[in-house]
Amino acid sequence: MRLGRLMGLATLVVAVASASTPPGAQGTSASPQVGPGAAPPPAWQSPTNRYTSRDTPVSDPTYTFAYGDQQVPAVARGRDGALVVWADNRNNVTNIFRTRLDDSGRVLDPQGIDFTPDSRHFQGTPDVAWNGVDYLVVWSDDRSTNANDIYGALITPSGSVVSQFPVSTAPGWQANPVVAWDGSTFLVAWDSFDPQRAASPQDVYAARVASNGTVLDPSGIPIATNSAQQAAPAVSSDGSSFFVVWQDEGLGGGFDILGARIEADGTDQDPSGVHVGVAARDQEYASIAWSGSEYLVGWADGRTWPNNSIFAARVTSDAHVLDPAGLELATTQRSQGSVNVAWDG
Repeated sequence: MRLGRLMGLATLVVAVASASTPPGAQGTSASPQVGPGAAPPPAWQSPTNRYTSRDTPVSDPTYTFAYGDQQVPAVARGRDGALVVWADNRNNVTNIFRTRLDDSGRVLDPQGIDFTPDSRHFQGTPDVAWNGVDYLVVWSDDRSTNANDIYGALITPSGSVVSQFPVSTAPGWQANPVVAWDGSTFLVAWDSFDPQRAASPQDVYAARVASNGTVLDPSGIPIATNSAQQAAPAVSSDGSSFFVVWQDEGLGGGFDILGARIEADGTDQDPSGVHVGVAARDQEYASIAWSGSEYLVGWADGRTWPNNSIFAARVTSDAHVLDPAGLELATTQRSQGSVNVAWDG
């Protein structure tokens, strides 16, 4: 796992994973060195190279090694540092690990700490948000005998787990949760797949969670439930309401990026969806952040087939899309994907 600090950028930052493994690279069976003084892995050993906007390399990377796979990291800035969470199968079952960073970027828990230890069940695809007092970490969890559910945990800045609780145990399969804080409550959104919903088996649902961990919408809020496939939500907040984006096949011709404002009381202001990124072929895997004046939504875009490019659009708090044709951020002779958008203040 590589953690990088983005220094001195008073702007929204888009981090892009670029498929750029050099030809002729070979694997190795040797175990990596772990701990202080460990050399970073060779470039071919990292599955992606991280870039910002026009392929600007991320500065000051920090490497943390462990056996097995460490995947799907997420980070939230808190008081005097940040919390990083990821899915980790070093113990031959995938659980959620976390580590703290201080304000200088120093890793305070270099081996990571497993706060969902369960040798029988899978936990994956975590996300994390900060409410000014605690972090809320959410993840998908198959402890149910039927399918995946969404669980959450409140964690203090010192790393102590305050509580763990189910966010959604609806019928079928729930996965890929995302979370944001609006100043008074969290909103968790996720993929929901239920074969019993024949008209719309894969949808996007959400639930509000109070700062003490109480789930305010135990039955979920339907965000996108048309007859096509909806998936891969992302969420941010302008401080008073939320904006959820997702990929949606409902317009025909592939996936497009749609969005909806969710008020603090759970009301969906845009039940038909706001057209954020609509173009030929697929627009997928959106990410979103609020800058203090507008949202920036970034996504992987197939209009430049055969290689995906990175496009983005600014959206106001009243859901006006400022860049309906999209802003082209990264186009190369290789595909770009795995977009993450963040604001540094």
